[in-house]
Amino acid sequence: KLPATILSRCQRFDFKRISDEDIIKRLEIVCKESNINATKQALNIIASLSEGAMRDALSILERCVQDGANDIDEDKIKEYLNLHKVEIVENLKELIKIPSVRGEAEEGAPFGKECARALEYTRKLYNENGFETELCKNYGYLLSYYGKGERSLGIFAHSDVVDPGKNWLLAEPFEAAEKDGIIIGRGAIDNKAGVIISLY
Repeated sequence: KLPATILSRCQRFDFKRISDEDIIKRLEIVCKESNINATKQALNIIASLSEGAMRDALSILERCVQDGANDIDEDKIKEYLNLHKVEIVENLKELIKIPSVRGEAEEGAPFGKECARALEYTRKLYNENGFETELCKNYGYLLSYYGKGERSLGIFAHSDVVDPGKNWLLAEPFEAAEKDGIIIGRGAIDNKAGVIISLY
């Protein structure tokens, strides 16, 4: 327990999921600035799929206009997700199976071998999907680029996880089990899902 003299000098931040309404408002601003014509129904779906994460919402929006057409409706989003659903699920499960808990630092793996392996797996996925990548092994991060233009959108995610502990009830932490349409595993939401959804 921290003494009151320490707590009085600390700032506390309680992070919460962003509401669908606030995500939609932000998406509307992005669409206006980017000349994207998105229906209200389409933005509602994107907000729902993002589950309170603005980064995921922007990633989905960006993917929906990669065909060069700046019109997004409900059918376009559903078509895209149905087309890539199997890939999204399988890629996420494979990334979860990598126990990327911080380990002993070594050359080319400052946060341990498994964290480096997770980055290498991610780099391979992004390369296969047409992204240019720059893997900075000695610093433990990956940069991915898609397309060229005067403006760019930055999306940040991490593929490392904290120690999962013991006594998992429904599955082992790095088993990536799928039960009733839900993927269970360490990092399934925070934040390996962010890594994968940023790709799709």
